[in-house]
Amino acid sequence: MAVRTAVSLLAGETVNKYVLVEPTLITRDFLVENNVTNMDELVAVLPELGESPLYWYPWTYRLLLENQ
Repeated sequence: MAVRTAVSLLAGETVNKYVLVEPTLITRDFLVENNVTNMDELVAVLPELGESPLYWYPWTYRLLLENQ
């Protein structure tokens, strides 16, 4: 998200001075209870930790699709 935000700023998009990323408390107990041993498993259990919807513009989606 940090790179996407910087690219958006360089492209002339309006970017807030502060970007709020919602915090999530992840405890050891949570990891043990959900058998989480790596980041892929953590994102599977908590999908909100995956890709943020912040600073996606139509042109950024287009660039992503054109350059995969």
